[in-house]
Amino acid sequence: MIKNRKRVITLLIYIILIAIIFVADQFTKEWIRNNVEIGERIQIISDNVLITHVENDGIAFGMKFPGIQYLSYIAFFAVLWLLISHIRKEKPLISNYFAFSLIIAGAIGNLFDRFIHDSVTDMIMIGIKGHYWPIFNIADSAVTVGVIIFLIASYFDNRKEEIVEE
Repeated sequence: MIKNRKRVITLLIYIILIAIIFVADQFTKEWIRNNVEIGERIQIISDNVLITHVENDGIAFGMKFPGIQYLSYIAFFAVLWLLISHIRKEKPLISNYFAFSLIIAGAIGNLFDRFIHDSVTDMIMIGIKGHYWPIFNIADSAVTVGVIIFLIASYFDNRKEEIVEE
């Protein structure tokens, strides 16, 4: 009974995290759509960090191909399946809960944009000496950080299993 209660509380914490990231993502996108013209640039830190309004109807980094909406949905459900599989584990890694929460929050944020606006609003532009990373948003950042945390946690979890087996 205690074990299940602990899991439910853990899940609620991560659902709240998902909600916070989703709201922050949607708030910033809505603010950008209402206050910054498409293509307009606002300097935050010199020419290295800028806010600019871009509507991305492609996938990551603006890549486009037919059926992009379906790929987005498939990716979202794949992550959801991984989360459910992880929850069912005997001893799930807390870091994976955190990683999946970030990934799901970002995926929901961008899927919501695609569904409501037919494109994703991007606004964060970072670079050095005129060379910029593709423009992104909070949802993209959440997905990226979540994947990095998941990969690092998985690597160390697998290493721990290898050491124990030897």
